[in-house]
Amino acid sequence: MLGRQNRLTDRILRHLHTAAAGPYELADANNLYVRVEPSGSKGFWLRYQIDGRRRRRMLSHYGESGISLAEAGKKRDGAQQCLTKRRPGSCGSRRSDRVNPRSAQRVEHVLDFFA
Repeated sequence: MLGRQNRLTDRILRHLHTAAAGPYELADANNLYVRVEPSGSKGFWLRYQIDGRRRRRMLSHYGESGISLAEAGKKRDGAQQCLTKRRPGSCGSRRSDRVNPRSAQRVEHVLDFFA
């Protein structure tokens, strides 16, 4: 039996339009799908499951302000590899990349106190 083929192509993504009924999703291979919002924005999402709970993670937007389908496939592969090795919260989450300014000030204050 052959593996599941990719359904999405760049041509299909360029011609997706908004629907009056609300957002809709089109699946590609290996749990990658694109979600089209009523505003017209298109985003790549990854579906995964941890401890029996289904989850999803946005990889990026599509188009001029985002990434291509090929790049989304690479991001999907990297995210899936990270999810199998580590906890999901440590896999490129935007929250972990941010620095809270108040906590940074507290650290500076403590360092100044002991200097």
